Amino acid sequence: MIRTHFIATHGHKDHIGAIQFLGEIEIYIHNLDLELIPENIRNKLNRKLPDIGQTLSNLECVLLGHHTEGSVLLYQRRSKVLFCGDHLCFFGEQLSGNVVDIGVCEKQKYKQFVSEWSQNEEMREQHNFSLFIEGLKKNTKYDVDYLCTGHGVVLKGKINEFISDLLKFE
Repeated sequence: MIRTHFIATHGHKDHIGAIQFLGEIEIYIHNLDLELIPENIRNKLNRKLPDIGQTLSNLECVLLGHHTEGSVLLYQRRSKVLFCGDHLCFFGEQLSGNVVDIGVCEKQKYKQFVSEWSQNEEMREQHNFSLFIEGLKKNTKYDVDYLCTGHGVVLKGKINEFISDLLKFE
């Protein structure tokens, strides 16, 4: 029997909505996002993600808590891949044709977005900018070649530089 796992970076419907159709698999999510999961599906969640530490498949898990209270990052050291869920995401951006890309345009647009957010006191407070920055700082602890965001292209190359550029808006 092949065992399969599903790890949710957070509990929003667009990330976990189809888990009820995945059959007999182990589903992992942070406890703080359980209330986001419909009650009829919660019984399928037989594992919980740690605030910080190893989880299956040698993934390191760190609680970010910004996008949702239970949002996490997952990092695989061997492949230098970081999954950040919607902590960094490119909503509404068209894919360039490549699923994996350097993402020059996406990175530039996101820097502009964070710059504007950082300068708007109302938006900083409303969307907890300081917690977003704390999450970015947690991302910098890893040597990343590929950044898998919740929406958009998988970014490759100079990821740590990109995140450091975002931290300048602190």
